[in-house]
Amino acid sequence: MGSALAVALAGGVAPPASAGTSVIKGAYGYFDPNKDMFGLGDTERDGHGVFLEWHIGSYWDSFKNEKGNGTWVDEYIPNSFQDGYIEWRVCVISVRCSGWTKERI
Repeated sequence: MGSALAVALAGGVAPPASAGTSVIKGAYGYFDPNKDMFGLGDTERDGHGVFLEWHIGSYWDSFKNEKGNGTWVDEYIPNSFQDGYIEWRVCVISVRCSGWTKERI
């Protein structure tokens, strides 16, 4: 198990089994298509916040977690997006981003 995932799970945050996940050094994110919800965790005590960027077609959005190491933020996407694909990635602000994850919604 990756250290970021271990930190997220140790903090009592467990993504549902159907969720797509993305883990990079400093950030952990998941998307639960059953709830139309993202989760974003900051997993490193490095002074950098984290953000999650996503898009469906030409609609783009993002949200941040700047609360610090060990914190978690949930964000729901508008339920008007019922069909198609969503692409998303997690990033450590000013440091690195994961690759894009593409999922059917």
